[in-house]
This record gives sequence, structure tokens and C-alpha cells, in this order.
Amino acid sequence: MGPPGSGKTLLARCLPGLLPQLNRAERLELTQLYSVAGLLPPQGELLQQRPFRSPHQSCSSAALVGSGAKLRPGELALAHRGVLFLDELAEFRRDVLNQLRQPLEQGELWLSQARQRLRFPCAVHLVAATNPCACGWAGDPERTCSCGSAQQQRYWSRISGPLLDRIDLQVVMRRLEGSILGAGFRGNSTSEASAVVRQRVQAARERMLQRNPDGVSNSALSARDLRQCGSIGTEALDLWQAAIDQRGLSARVAERVLRVGRTIADLGDQPSVGASAIAEALSYRSFDQLSAAAADHGRAAHPPVAAGAGAPRRDYRRHCQGSSQASD
Repeated sequence: MGPPGSGKTLLARCLPGLLPQLNRAERLELTQLYSVAGLLPPQGELLQQRPFRSPHQSCSSAALVGSGAKLRPGELALAHRGVLFLDELAEFRRDVLNQLRQPLEQGELWLSQARQRLRFPCAVHLVAATNPCACGWAGDPERTCSCGSAQQQRYWSRISGPLLDRIDLQVVMRRLEGSILGAGFRGNSTSEASAVVRQRVQAARERMLQRNPDGVSNSALSARDLRQCGSIGTEALDLWQAAIDQRGLSARVAERVLRVGRTIADLGDQPSVGASAIAEALSYRSFDQLSAAAADHGRAAHPPVAAGAGAPRRDYRRHCQGSSQASD
């Protein structure tokens, strides 16, 4: 979440270039899916790139999850093994967004019609971007928001709490300062190229595949496997347990915080999860404070303009600013 021009869309478009390359089994699966949808390129070769799908906010449920006389896959399934980017999230219809909840949890989508029932895989990286309010300037230190509290409430009412629960990284962004933008054009920026970050991501992926049962990623670990092979330290668990009570986190969110902390440790080449990794994972749960504020005041409130307590966030915007485009 952030004001217009803060780099939300750029971040999303950089993500495919940071993901590991598709293996042969994934390329076959993705090619079969696009063949069913009638979207296979004329050459007929295996797809090599992870998909990036960005449906418009006016799309219907059928366009997003799939439908039709022949039950063709929608944008959700077409983003399998890649990125589904929902720009202007709060502009989507609430009933359309709620269609995502179960498929995101299970990684598959079942469509039924008459005597047909088809399964489509949809293991996607869901990325969403939104302004803090209709005018876009709520919480900005220099611009004044023109929206009233009732308008802010209507703007955010389309996004349900259960859907926010399923978004692991919730980051509040600010407009870039002139000094940071100037450094990029002067050639003295300290940001990393996508290729460098991709190598670090690939190394972290290899660590988790070697450690985790059946070679699954951290996001697919069951609670039992996470407890047995996650190597979560005592101090980290103490901090995590305190955060559950203080923020009123659900069991689903609490487990997701541990998985994110395990991934942060993997990116830092750490064999165990320390308190700093859990603190950073908690700092990415910005909108949990929204629910707490609404409960305290007995009414909906607009999202917080500052992140939760915890370790300082990495400045992902500076990485994207130094890369003109995501690498393949």
C-alpha cells in the first residue's frame, strides 16, 4: 500500500525476474495448462518463463477464476507457477476477491458445470497494490487527504479480513525522496541488480528444498514439519508467542509468520530462525493493526500509515530503482 507513484507496480513487475527458473516438470505442467486455454504460442514449444498476469479491476468472477461452456481456466490458473498481480486491489468487487480465498489456500481450483468437473492448478504468487484511500494521500506527510472517514471505510470494505490473512507480506510504502531518485540517474546508486538478487533467492530455495520433507518450499510446509525441521530458536518463539497475544493473530496468520521467518533466515544463510527474523516477519504484517484498531473503536478504520514494530524493513524500492527491468 502506498500513495500514487511510490513504486508499487514496479515492485510487482520486478518479481518474476527474481524467481527461480522453471524446472522441466513445471514447464510441462504450465504448457499443458496454456494448451487447454488455447493460449499456447504457435511454435508449440514448452513455456520457459513464469507467467505474469494482471487482470483489470473491472474483471468478473468468471474472468478471474474461469468459467464458460468449455470451462476454460481464468487469470488465477493462468498465473500458475508465476505472479498474479491485482493492481488497485480496493477497486475490485468484493465478491470477485472472495473467490480467491479457497484456491489460494489449497493451490488448486475446481470448476463444475452440468456433468463436468475440472481441476486447475493455481499455485501463484499473489501480489496486490492499492492506494491508502480513494484520493491516494491518506497519511502522507506533505499532501492532504480529501477523503472523509466514511469514504475511507467504503474504499476498504471491499477487502475482507480473511483475504488479508492470506497475504504474507503487507508493506506500507512512501514516496521516494529526491536524493534517492537522483542517485539512480547519477549512476552512484547502491541498489542491487535483479540478477544478483535472483542468485540469492536461488541459493535460499536450494537450502529449503534440501532441508524440507519431500523438497517442498517453506510456504508448503505443514505445521508439524515446520515444528520439526524449521529450527526455530527459543527467543524467536517467545517473541512470536508474545506477538500473537498482543496483536490477536489468528492461528493461520501465526503459522505464516513462522514460515516467513524461516524464509528470511534462508535468505540470510542462517541455519536457525532467530528473534530478528521473526521480528522482520512481523514487521511485514502492517494490516493486522487495522483489525485491532477497528475492534478497539468499534468501527472500521483506514489502514495504518506506519509499519508494525520489529526489525527495520529492507528497502526493496531501491533495488527496483537501480534495475531498469526485471531479468528473465
